[in-house]
Amino acid sequence: MKTYYDVLKITKEASSKDVKVAYRRLAVSLHPDKCVGMSAYTQLVRKDKFIEVAEAYNVLRDREKRNEYDIMLSLLNSEEYYTPPVPTSVEKHVAPKPVPGNYPIRASANNQRWSVSPWEFNFTPMPAMAFILFAVALIFFIFNLALASR
Repeated sequence: MKTYYDVLKITKEASSKDVKVAYRRLAVSLHPDKCVGMSAYTQLVRKDKFIEVAEAYNVLRDREKRNEYDIMLSLLNSEEYYTPPVPTSVEKHVAPKPVPGNYPIRASANNQRWSVSPWEFNFTPMPAMAFILFAVALIFFIFNLALASR
């Protein structure tokens, strides 16, 4: 979780002077007027970071707001109010193997059942679609040729 302290790149024990120095340093480098000539994407990213830095400074410069923020942060990090999720293994989810014999009968001479499930085939409909489009275009061309010869 990114905190306002992380945004300003300061420690939690930083004084108000340190907060002000960190804010000014970041504000000068991220200010939208310094983005002239950069790509639109870079300007947007820097503008968002500038707004984030300004928001962090507005909370951390005021003593009352900072105390409230620290209390909320400590509550979020306590196990009483927040328990981080248990890390799971990074293994790829594998679907359960299907029960053999529960698939439609293959149209073959000896009526064998599917050896693998029909959902495991890597079927891409693009070649069939291209053939259908070609056939429709050919029929359209022949029809127009017949009309033109009248």
